[in-house]
Amino acid sequence: MPIAYSYKRFSSEKQARGDSLRRQTELAESYISSNPHLNLILDQERHLTDEGMSAYKGVHLKKGALGVFIRAVEDGQIEEGSYLLVESLDRLSRGQPSDALPQLIDLVKSGIVVVTLNDNRIYSEESISGTNGSFVLMQSLVGMARAFEESETKGKRVRAAWENKFKKIKDGIQLTKRVPFWLNSDRTVRLEKVAIVNRIFNDYVSGKGSKVIATELNNEQVETPTLAAKYWHESTVKKILNSSSVIGTLKTADGQSHEGYYPAVISKELWVEAQLTKGSDTRRRSIINRIMPSAEVNRPLAGLLKCTCGATIVRAAKTGRVRKDGTKNMWELLVCSRARVGGHGCLYKSLSYSKVLKAIKDSIPEASLLASSIDNELEVRGFDEAIFELQMSAQEAYAVLKTTRTPQSRAEYQRISSELEDLQEKRKQLVEAVGTVGSHVMGMLFKEPRMTNEWLRKVFKEGILDTLGESLSLTLQNGKVLEIALNASEEEGVAL
Repeated sequence: MPIAYSYKRFSSEKQARGDSLRRQTELAESYISSNPHLNLILDQERHLTDEGMSAYKGVHLKKGALGVFIRAVEDGQIEEGSYLLVESLDRLSRGQPSDALPQLIDLVKSGIVVVTLNDNRIYSEESISGTNGSFVLMQSLVGMARAFEESETKGKRVRAAWENKFKKIKDGIQLTKRVPFWLNSDRTVRLEKVAIVNRIFNDYVSGKGSKVIATELNNEQVETPTLAAKYWHESTVKKILNSSSVIGTLKTADGQSHEGYYPAVISKELWVEAQLTKGSDTRRRSIINRIMPSAEVNRPLAGLLKCTCGATIVRAAKTGRVRKDGTKNMWELLVCSRARVGGHGCLYKSLSYSKVLKAIKDSIPEASLLASSIDNELEVRGFDEAIFELQMSAQEAYAVLKTTRTPQSRAEYQRISSELEDLQEKRKQLVEAVGTVGSHVMGMLFKEPRMTNEWLRKVFKEGILDTLGESLSLTLQNGKVLEIALNASEEEGVAL
C-alpha cells in the first residue's frame, strides 16, 4: 500500500493561533478517506510540518521538514509511488517560478505523486508526461508565479510600512507591542524585573561571569524572562548585557539607533562599564581561537551532540593556575548545557573536546563498514553527479521547448528525460543492492583529514554523549548505531 505524506506549513504566529494547521491536516485525512481505491496509508513517523517558516526565501528547504523530505527522496529512503499531500503548491514554494517548477518536476520524476488538496490536482509522471502534460505544467507555473508575486508584493508593503513607522519614532509612536521583559506593553517599567536587570549588570562589573550569574539565578529560583524558559542560561545573561534597550535605545532593522525610545532602567555609566568588562572576554576568546588548530576552530561537533538528559552539549573552556613563568594551561571541554547553568536533572561533568573528536574520527572505519563499502558508495556518487548534470540539461531543454515548441526541441527534451529516468532507476537499484545511505562521505573523510561539521552531518544523524558514563552513541544516517567508549582523562592543556 502506498504511503501518503502530509506536508503542512504556515509562516506566521497569527496562522499558528488560527486553524491553518487543523485545516491542512483535515484536508489530507479527507483525501485519503475519499479515495479508498488508492489504498493510501497516512504516514505517522515523519512529522512534515514547518511552523513559522516562509516559503518565499526558501527557509523551509534549508532548515525545515520539506527539505528533509526532499533529501530523503533523493537518498532513496522514500519509496517510489508514495504520495505527498499539500494544501496548495504555494505550501511547497513561494519563490521564483524558475526555481519552484524544477523542484516539483524533480519530485515527480523521483516517483513521488504530488496532490494539491485545494483543487485535487495530481502531479505524477503520467500527468506531466501525457498528452496534457504541457497544460498541467503550465497551470502549475501560473500558480507558482501568482504565489511569488503575492509574496513579493506583500514584502514590499511590509518594508514600506516599517520604513514609515521608523520615520514616526521621533514623534513618540510605538512600533510594536513587543518590548523587553522588564517593561509592560505600554513601555512602563516592571520594577521587580528592573531589579533583576540591575543585579545582572552590577554582578558582572564586580567580577562575576555570565555563567556564574545564570547559575546563581537558577539556584535562587529567580523567575526567568519568559514563561517558556525553564532556566536561566549564560546566553540569556549575555543577551541582556549586550542590549542597548536597558539604556533606552532601540536599534531598528535599517541600522539606526533611536535614543529615548524606551525608559532607561540602568545608568549609562554602568552600561559602559559592563561593555568595557566584556572586552576582556572577547580577548580571551580570540586567544583560544588563535591557539586552536584549524580543525578545532572549524567546530565540527557544533550542534551534533546531545546529553543523555536531552539538553545540548556545548563547548566550554578551563584554565589552570598561573605558573611562575607566567604561563598557564587551557583546556577546551564539552559539557551539558543544562548542567552548566545549574539546571535540575543533570550532573556536571566535562569531557575533553579533542578526545571526543578523535574518538569519532577513529570510529570512521567501523562506521563505514556499518553503512556499506566505499567502492559501492563511490559508484552511487558517480550516478549522483551524472543525474545532476542531466537535470540541468533537462531544465535547459524544457526552457527551449517552451520558447520554440518545435518537434526537434520536444524530441530533445524527451530524450534527456528518458535518459534521466533510466539513470535514476539504475541508481535506485544500486542503493537497494548495497543498502547504503551515504558512506561515500566516509571515503572522502579518509582522504580529507580536516573534519568539518558539514561532513559529519552527512554521516551521522546525531550523537548522545554520556559524560558520566564516558561513552558516546552515534546514530548514522541509515539508522544504525555505533557505540564508542571514551577515555575521559584530560590531555595536557595548551600553554598560555
